[in-house]
Amino acid sequence: MDFNASLTPVNCPFLKKQKADLTFKNLIYEVKKIKWRKPFFETKEILHGVNGEIRSGELTAIMGPSGAGKSTLLNILAGYKMRGVKGSVYVNNQERSKTDLRSFKRISAYILQDDNLRDNLTVLEAMTMACELKLGRNVSTKQKQIQIRELLDMLGLNHCLQTPTGMLSGGQRKRLSIAFELITNPPILFLDEPTTGLDSSSCSQCISLLKMLAEQGRTIACTIHQPSALIFEMFAKVYALAKGCCIYDGPTKDLVPYMSERGLKCPVYHNPADFLLEVAVGEYGPVVEDLIIKSDDTEELPTDNRAVTSSKFHIKNFNVSDIKHCIKLQTKEENQCGQNKKKGFKSQISKIWPANFIYQFYCLYSTNIILFQKAYKYRITQFLAHFLSATLLGLVFINTGNDASMVRSNLTFIFGVLIFVMFTGKMTVTTAMSNELRVLNIEHFNRWYSLLPYYLSLIIIEIPVQMVNTVLGVTVLYYLSNQPFDVFRFTYFQIFCAATALVAQAIGFFLGAWAPIKVAIFMGPITAAACSAFGFTLKLEDRAIVIQFMSWLSYFRSSFYSIVTLLYGYDREALECPELYCHFRSPTKILDELGMKNINIYSNLIYMLGIMIVMHLLTFFVLYIKLNKR
Repeated sequence: MDFNASLTPVNCPFLKKQKADLTFKNLIYEVKKIKWRKPFFETKEILHGVNGEIRSGELTAIMGPSGAGKSTLLNILAGYKMRGVKGSVYVNNQERSKTDLRSFKRISAYILQDDNLRDNLTVLEAMTMACELKLGRNVSTKQKQIQIRELLDMLGLNHCLQTPTGMLSGGQRKRLSIAFELITNPPILFLDEPTTGLDSSSCSQCISLLKMLAEQGRTIACTIHQPSALIFEMFAKVYALAKGCCIYDGPTKDLVPYMSERGLKCPVYHNPADFLLEVAVGEYGPVVEDLIIKSDDTEELPTDNRAVTSSKFHIKNFNVSDIKHCIKLQTKEENQCGQNKKKGFKSQISKIWPANFIYQFYCLYSTNIILFQKAYKYRITQFLAHFLSATLLGLVFINTGNDASMVRSNLTFIFGVLIFVMFTGKMTVTTAMSNELRVLNIEHFNRWYSLLPYYLSLIIIEIPVQMVNTVLGVTVLYYLSNQPFDVFRFTYFQIFCAATALVAQAIGFFLGAWAPIKVAIFMGPITAAACSAFGFTLKLEDRAIVIQFMSWLSYFRSSFYSIVTLLYGYDREALECPELYCHFRSPTKILDELGMKNINIYSNLIYMLGIMIVMHLLTFFVLYIKLNKR
């Protein structure tokens, strides 16, 4: 995947999409609240049977005060929220069921309020990655370059190809997020608060861009809280909500006359958007209920929207095979253009699928390699931290490994080494995984890639990094503490320390995926303390039954017991004794005293690797549930 391929300027217009109109009827959204007294479950209705239509060629604003249900409605229309939803959504008179949601995502895109970008990638690298994932190998490299060039030209980002996305302005970040989703030229776009955090100039540029895209034939709906009068006029249509109900659904230019007919006069030189919100929050009296009733009356609605409440539609069916022909993608299916016109919503979906599993993995792995290289300062810091921490710990326990008078100190040293590799393995990925979720959530929803290649590409990068850092630190520790220098003991000492780090890393991935970042960071030390408490030097038979069971489950115990057996077992010679008498001069006596005489290090290693695999599977399962629980 060539991230730095030259983009040859070409005169190839970014053509229009076939029209796709959205209609929704009687949408109800309910949430269940848990209470500590009867009834323990309470249902709260957020949307109360709203109806409406979002048409192609129009830029539609979904407005309303905070808590009115704007984002909820947008999430439902985009398919981002499905649980607790009642009612119907239609695409060109074809009802969209829950089973059709995957098909619907192929003709739509959802851009969240927060621009979750990979900050270290340049604009060109980010666009190339998105293009490779969203178009796959069936589209030629030249056509992909043309697509990228046309998009960046159209969105005014061509001058910042080599700029890291983390250094873009708020408006540029928003335009780049839009560019990602326009790669497949979807006919339907949803945007949640696209102007949030932007100055007036950037807001105007962003809405002007959306207006231009809508006028090319796309269906675009976005929530917006309180636009200026200039921005408000750019919208062709307004859908206003108050208390979970629709109070206006019609052309922007008809808003003031519509309200005036109902005795609500907009002050001269007053922003109509502000006026609408003031009406919605009750500043003009208790008129919301009256507006809600009237909005359900066909005769009361503005003329252009009477079709909304009708059950009869006369809209041309959506035919994506025509779109594929229009944008002239060089695919294997190109010669079959227009042949698939079966009945039903799914059959209207194009056969332009995302990249296959292997190519998804290749693209994601290549991207992670680039991110790894660009984060060299962080990686060098991580490397030095392991080296310096290991050196400091090694100096504290210097020359304890072969001293019979310092056996207990050496056991403490082993404990400290395992704690060291446990925390360094766990905490780094815990925070990283929590941050990755924000990007993964929207990219997976918009069908850039499936979960399995993403997760494999992530751990295949992180596991070798952790192993290298662990081997470096443990080598320093082993040398400074003067442990026995033979290949067998040193090799397996490294293996068990690396296994401990990898199990801890797998748990870190799980915590980062399962819990919010603050909870995950808190749970990391808690789980480490619990594992270490069940794996130190007390004999199992001296512990309560419950503690014995927990101890057998602890991977820390498996690692600790195995390393002690490695260092003092396997026919090791007597230790040096600098004093007149050393009770633990014989390594066999040490193992007898600790109850570790019959430890099988190989079964312990297999057990630890099993825990690592199980934790990665649990992490994958948690991510799958989170990404598909809508």
